[in-house]
Amino acid sequence: MKFFISWHPVPPDPPYWKWFKPDGIAVSLANVNRRFIERATTLGIHKVLGYDGTVMIDSLTSSKSISQLHVLILQSWMKPDLAVHKDYPILDRTLSTSIRWKMLKKTIANAEAALKLEDRLGIRLIYVIQGWDLRTFTWCAEKYLEIGISRMGLGSSKLASPNNLIRRIKTIRQIIGKRNYLHVFGALKPSVIKSLSRYVDSVDSSSPVQAAVRKSVYIVTKENKLKRIKLDYVSLNDLIELLPKELGTWIVKVFEDEYIESILKKSKDARAILNAYVLTKYIKLLSE
Repeated sequence: MKFFISWHPVPPDPPYWKWFKPDGIAVSLANVNRRFIERATTLGIHKVLGYDGTVMIDSLTSSKSISQLHVLILQSWMKPDLAVHKDYPILDRTLSTSIRWKMLKKTIANAEAALKLEDRLGIRLIYVIQGWDLRTFTWCAEKYLEIGISRMGLGSSKLASPNNLIRRIKTIRQIIGKRNYLHVFGALKPSVIKSLSRYVDSVDSSSPVQAAVRKSVYIVTKENKLKRIKLDYVSLNDLIELLPKELGTWIVKVFEDEYIESILKKSKDARAILNAYVLTKYIKLLSE
């Protein structure tokens, strides 16, 4: 299982790839400015980031007025390794059943249109499986198989409980088989990582920077368990013992500060880099 670190351009998240080699970067275009779009479509996303690894670009789902064709053209001009088709997440539980079905059918219609344009535009897409319960998620996956889609990503995972998410993923994997690609969008809770690694090919998450904002860091215990700890509740000596030694050295060098614990207490970016590194390393160990 590969871990794509979610990366927001405006304001920019830290450039994780300057400290270590991520599995991939998932660039979010939900809140970008015109200058970033112009540079990315002109120069290509790899050159703009200064990163030669795998880049995935999302589908601008917050821009409701932009058509599937417009999204695909913008994505293709950015020259990513992977892009996400324009879907319609169904997260509002107050929506009527008829509106939910309408949104789901629009997601599938967009997938059918994108599939016909994939080769022409020279872009590799991940098609988002949407729904609001197990029956509708599986129905969407089955429709994708019928039209010949082999790369899929499970969406709307944000509000799912760990048990429901794992059950959903296991069911989807059974339906699409072992050979088809399965990604999970925005789902990386410590309690589900081990189970996820058995069923999916990749995941993405913004949890490194989200935890950093809350002044928390990820650590791996001696029992090989992933935990998130709040810096206010750990002593400096314990913190030094818990940190990966190699990353601690890099962060001190880059931030030109004598004490790693003081850097982590005052710098959100340093915490985010540490979290991304620990998660990437932990997931690699699970996959070996």
